[in-house]
Amino acid sequence: MSSKKQTQAQKTQAKILAQKHAAAAAKAAHNQKRNRVIIIIVVVAAVVFLGAIIPVVACSGKKAELIDGVYKVTTKVTANGSGNIEVKAGKRVEWTLDCGKSIGTISSIRQGDLDIDKKLTAGNKSTLTFTPNSKGRYTVVSWDETSCCTLNFCVIIVK
Repeated sequence: MSSKKQTQAQKTQAKILAQKHAAAAAKAAHNQKRNRVIIIIVVVAAVVFLGAIIPVVACSGKKAELIDGVYKVTTKVTANGSGNIEVKAGKRVEWTLDCGKSIGTISSIRQGDLDIDKKLTAGNKSTLTFTPNSKGRYTVVSWDETSCCTLNFCVIIVK
């Protein structure tokens, strides 16, 4: 084959190769866009799902009643914890925990900043007394004796 024909054949091959690379790049870009769309769809679905499920799992807030200068509140204890409570700083709180028959494996609750450390027993009521002096959100944890770990029990919201 003459060198002129060989050069023409090489140019044709280079052109075909360039077209293949361009097509592959276009396909990769398309796949990348598709993957982004899929990720966005998954994230949106997760947010919608969590938005629907979180109110079921999370404890709802319950304002304590101010009676004679003392906040009084009773919450029902379940295997998933207790409802969050809302009080104001500087006032004494009397929190009654109504432990039904199905409190699961919860054996005690703790919150160091508010000096809460209480054993719980299914079928009994326990009353805690404390005075939160600082505003904030105080997470109360429960001890789960079967899995040897602490779990969020509720949040005390001090305003």
